[in-house]
Amino acid sequence: MERRASCYLFLCIFGAVLASLSACRDSGSALSSRESVDSSLKVAISIPPSRGARTLHYVKGRHFHVTLTNTSSHEIQLWREWCSWGYFALSFEVEDSDGKKWTIKRADRGWDKNYPDYFTLPPGESFPLDVELNDGTWENLSVFEAPGPGFIRVPGYEDFPTDKMKNIRMRAIYEVRGDSDSRENDVWTGSVVSPWDDYILSVE
Repeated sequence: MERRASCYLFLCIFGAVLASLSACRDSGSALSSRESVDSSLKVAISIPPSRGARTLHYVKGRHFHVTLTNTSSHEIQLWREWCSWGYFALSFEVEDSDGKKWTIKRADRGWDKNYPDYFTLPPGESFPLDVELNDGTWENLSVFEAPGPGFIRVPGYEDFPTDKMKNIRMRAIYEVRGDSDSRENDVWTGSVVSPWDDYILSVE
């Protein structure tokens, strides 16, 4: 009887350990899902170097591009940015020199006209998304506020005020969740992330 009870206790403990390990594994998978890369689509921030560094100008009217490239051997459909299905797909992660991170994303808005609209991206071709972070449509922008912590005089930019520039890292995230409309129209769904890259943030 004691042996049977001992075996039962062992099986209960063993089962609990396996369940715990499985939960940890699932949790780790969920946490790392953003790092996964869909092989059919690539996202990249297109800011060319100037004076030996990539400069992100945070000022109204200054734009940069994020490029989506179809790396597959077949056409893919992507939601257009003007409708709510594609409007929120692009976001950014920014990290300052102290390691503090921000997630910059589109702010909520109302819609006078809204329906699922998409375009076709052929194999090997790219499509530029035009980005102006200071146009009033993005939120969580405190990393760009000046003067503030981290703003420095950057070598090669001695003619700029010290409270107007700082070093940051940034990457782009393009993410579309599946729903009935994406399935009906065969629109791409998934998450792709550009590599981290170093930038000089210039707040003019």
